Amino acid sequence: MFAGSCNGALPYVRNPKGVGISAFRVDLGTGAAEHLADETDVLNPTFVAMSADGRSLLASSELAGAAEGMLSAYAVDPASGRLGLLSRVGTRGATPAHVSFDHSGRYAASVNYGDVALPASAGASVVVYRRGPGGEIEAVTSQATIGGHGPDAARQDRPHAHCVRWTPDNRFVVVADLGVDRLVVFRFDATAGSLTKHGEAELAPGAGPRHFVFDAGGAHAYVANELNSTLTSFAVDPETARFTPLAAEPTVPAGFSGTNYPAAIQLAPDGKHVFVANRFHDSIARFAIDSGGAARLVDEIPSGGSVPRDFAFDPSGRILAVANQESDRISLFRYAGDRLIPFGRPFFCGSPTAIAFHPVLQ
Repeated sequence: MFAGSCNGALPYVRNPKGVGISAFRVDLGTGAAEHLADETDVLNPTFVAMSADGRSLLASSELAGAAEGMLSAYAVDPASGRLGLLSRVGTRGATPAHVSFDHSGRYAASVNYGDVALPASAGASVVVYRRGPGGEIEAVTSQATIGGHGPDAARQDRPHAHCVRWTPDNRFVVVADLGVDRLVVFRFDATAGSLTKHGEAELAPGAGPRHFVFDAGGAHAYVANELNSTLTSFAVDPETARFTPLAAEPTVPAGFSGTNYPAAIQLAPDGKHVFVANRFHDSIARFAIDSGGAARLVDEIPSGGSVPRDFAFDPSGRILAVANQESDRISLFRYAGDRLIPFGRPFFCGSPTAIAFHPVLQ
């Protein structure tokens, strides 16, 4: 398991204690974690993503106050947990927030949140990269800039792209933009690696869509909204990439009036539940998916720490690891039938912000 962490000054991390990217071996039977290695020659790798073949890892770096972030590609040694730098490129925009791979393995994409005030032409919202045979970044093949703003003057004064994913059939790229309350859909040309604007799906004004996931068949999508603490379910037409809203549910219990910002979202491996991390409520919300594909809130459990920013299932689908950013720990939960049960002991990782498991059990 690899954890990206904040090791430099950023506005949303009180006291950065991270080292960069840390590798752990997790015993799925006991929950014990063995620290294997650290990659320290990288600044603020606040999101990490593992390729489907397990050969390479991408890390996006937030560089405070800079007009451009950084994307680093690493070769992965799964036995030792060591990373070898393959390439490093700029993200063509400020504050990269998310990275993902296409389903062929030939491309990757990053999005820029853009918290540095720049003209729209100065920074891209989404950038597509061609990957080399070893996992290195070879070239930028396309980029696009999203326009607009939302009703929240403090948080939505301009676009803030926060998550990018390919549809399961690899025909479309979808970007969640917190600043404009939309999912923005691009048609993807897999030969050229290019993007063409295709459509949009609207969220409630002021919702602030942050992260989203598709179900296995691409017929449904689930969006965690940061600004109004809701989860929106969509039906998706795979042929046209048209999103039809099904339901919006709170991510926190009725009556809660404190500050909360949902962050990560994951679909359970069995496809029956969706989980959302609640920062400041410090919980993991569980949603059951009904027969029509809508996610309905069931309950919340404590995240095992403070400010759960990201989480991920291990490749067996039995264990969920949660990065609790402000308590410098990773907590484990066993996915038992239909719910999460605390498992093992939390272990130290300074200012963890992202988690990615190697896809092959070692």
